[in-house]
Amino acid sequence: MNSVTYNFKTSSVIAVVLYVLIMVLAEIMPMNKNASQH
Repeated sequence: MNSVTYNFKTSSVIAVVLYVLIMVLAEIMPMNKNASQH
């Protein structure tokens, strides 16, 4: 049970980290596009 719980927590942490990275990239990319347009 401990290993299963550990794997679940690890997967949750990885999912959250990936989500944050995607949100950051989503914020940066439009800025770069706007900068290139100007």
